[in-house]
Amino acid sequence: MSAEVDGSRRYRALLKQTLQEDEDLVQVVRLKWVKLLRPGLVLLGAFLMALVIAAYLPLSLGYRTVLSLAVLVLGSGFFAYNWLFWKDEFMIITSKRVVLEKGVFTRSTKEIPLNKINNVSCQQSPFGRIFHYGNIEIASANLSGSEKIICVPEPLAVRSTIATASTKETPKAAVVPTVQADSSGPRTGGLVDDLERLALLLKEGMLTEREFQVAKDRLLHIDPSDQGSISAN
Repeated sequence: MSAEVDGSRRYRALLKQTLQEDEDLVQVVRLKWVKLLRPGLVLLGAFLMALVIAAYLPLSLGYRTVLSLAVLVLGSGFFAYNWLFWKDEFMIITSKRVVLEKGVFTRSTKEIPLNKINNVSCQQSPFGRIFHYGNIEIASANLSGSEKIICVPEPLAVRSTIATASTKETPKAAVVPTVQADSSGPRTGGLVDDLERLALLLKEGMLTEREFQVAKDRLLHIDPSDQGSISAN
């Protein structure tokens, strides 16, 4: 996939040391170069301003030289700062979570468990459609709001990757609590909420019909063999 770039080689060894035993690395996404357009325009403007100062400002040659160099240094510094941040900013997708890594002098890491993701949306401008990039917004149950990642290459493919990994992880989270349920009889407290949650997962395509039926039967303590004998009768 085109979104999986050399950043994956850089972080693969580090991630293998921190991944859980049953967790696999799915994809490492480096943000699109278009994120540097604004710093690049600032650098170009600083260069043009330095030329104007050097050629037309009614000051002595020494003052014009100092001012021109100062403008160039500021513009170059702004571009270099943003380039360093862009170079070390990644979105890492594993079989259990989405990890957002960024920072130059200090690293900032944010983790979003796949089984907590409620929705993944994608926005592309006309310019983004031409150059194959866009923004991805992840709504999660463990976040106060949503997490927005801008300038993601091939955002539709990345969204599909997250959705696929989340679909594989979510059924486990939906079924595990039912296994630990009290086997002495049907559960009343919270049963309606659990059934509504399963119905919502089915509606959103996070569960198949079979997975939904198995999870529902476990909630209601229905033995699948009983269903088979009933249908046979």
